Amino acid sequence: MNADAAITNRPLTLPWFNAGLSMEADRSIQTAIQRIFPDKQEETRLVLTRRIMGETVAALSDHDLEVFVTEFQFLIDSWLDEFERSIYNGLTLKQLLMEG
Repeated sequence: MNADAAITNRPLTLPWFNAGLSMEADRSIQTAIQRIFPDKQEETRLVLTRRIMGETVAALSDHDLEVFVTEFQFLIDSWLDEFERSIYNGLTLKQLLMEG
């Protein structure tokens, strides 16, 4: 593993591999690598969920738990966006920050 990636928790980069590639091609390669070799953050999310939820999710497979967590995160993000739009005249905080 690249020492910088381990220290800063950035995606693994392969400077010898992607030399001369466009930034978009490099980003596509990095995305593919991250999908093939997921980082510990995804594993930690499942472990953390199992630790917090305990027996409630003990019977669920990792796949089912990941689906539930992903769907719940989507709901949270949607509710937060809706709340922000009600406060910031139809815009989310992210949209406001990008305008400024």
